[in-house]
Amino acid sequence: MTITSVPDLIGYDVVVEGPKVRVLLTVEPCHANRRGNLHGGMTAVLLDVACGQQGRLDLGPNHPDGMATVSLNIAYIAAANLGDHLVATASQTGGGKKLRHMTAELHREDGTLLASATGVFRIITGSPN
Repeated sequence: MTITSVPDLIGYDVVVEGPKVRVLLTVEPCHANRRGNLHGGMTAVLLDVACGQQGRLDLGPNHPDGMATVSLNIAYIAAANLGDHLVATASQTGGGKKLRHMTAELHREDGTLLASATGVFRIITGSPN
């Protein structure tokens, strides 16, 4: 298997359903900390991706560029266990021409809130080089 991107490495899926983005992950041993729970870094990745992808979708189809994380603050609320199916979602709370303010939540499939985040994301335009 050739790993070509972060989604390939971690194993999450980004699903667009109308105007909303969902980031999906089933917790596997490679996502776990020493206690067997979802590692906090994995939680951060899921919340960050949800914010960035939702922010990008909110910019509309004529804006193919991306979002870069300026800041991300996370509240860890409950643990996720091996085999749990997780869903991260985000929404825009403010911003202007260059920045977007976002909030995100990570839930277990049964609706249990695991973590929440607030972040600021810069709108990226033009070539990445």
